Amino acid sequence: MIQDAGGAVDAALALAQAVAANAPVAVAESLAIARIAAELTEAELAPIEAAAWQRNRATQDYLEGARALAERRPLRWQAMTQGWRWSPAAIMSQLIMAGVYTDTIASE
Repeated sequence: MIQDAGGAVDAALALAQAVAANAPVAVAESLAIARIAAELTEAELAPIEAAAWQRNRATQDYLEGARALAERRPLRWQAMTQGWRWSPAAIMSQLIMAGVYTDTIASE
């Protein structure tokens, strides 16, 4: 996501809001993979991603998206990870910790 000068924080918050709307287990698994992805080869990442997918698939939230769509209702995520309450601020913090926005936000 490329932004004009001065727009990185707003872009990061928009991304964080979009991420926060997703299933907590899937978000946690994705952030964990993002933290290590740059240090591993694709072959090394493949079993880690497969294990994360299996853990996510074992939750009730795995089917919630399809259920909510079929029932035409808002999503209701059931699983939580380590007591996190996913908010845009919490997600933005995790994205910064994962190195996604470090340089851009620091320069604003």
